[in-house]
Amino acid sequence: MGNVYRTRTEFRDGKIVKVAEPSKKHNHQNCTNNSNSRYLSDYPDVLTPTECMNILSIGRNAIYTLLQNDVLKSVKIGKQYRIPKSSLENYLKLCYSSNCIDNSASA
Repeated sequence: MGNVYRTRTEFRDGKIVKVAEPSKKHNHQNCTNNSNSRYLSDYPDVLTPTECMNILSIGRNAIYTLLQNDVLKSVKIGKQYRIPKSSLENYLKLCYSSNCIDNSASA
């Protein structure tokens, strides 16, 4: 059975964390998959677009729109994007402080 989560991003103790609530149908005591981690600190310092999609709970088109419009600062190596964790944290802090949902709409 696949992992089913309801997720939200929260600001706790000066840190941005991803809170995941597991489905009641699945026992997560034996799960070791970090891709669904609750805490941003569990991710590496440089993120892939897929990891950012998981953290933000957004789709592929949305993350690439943020990257292409330079709303989310990144480095492109060949054809692949890499996003510093600090860039994601800054984006979330900006959204958290201004109560925005999607800055890419104005870009």
